[in-house]
Amino acid sequence: RAPVRATPGTAADPAPLHRRALTLAGRALVVAASRADTAAAILAAERMDAHTAALAAPRELSAAH
Repeated sequence: RAPVRATPGTAADPAPLHRRALTLAGRALVVAASRADTAAAILAAERMDAHTAALAAPRELSAAH
């Protein structure tokens, strides 16, 4: 399986990348839990939360500040 890569300059839907990242963070959480690595488990859970939120409320980036 080829790695997932974003092509610069395209307006592609980021949802597939968020789903993949969510899956990978879930796997990292399982590994961290099996090793009793609390810090890694917390980090993986935070990443899962971030990607879940991005999937739940997609928003467009704006050039306005």
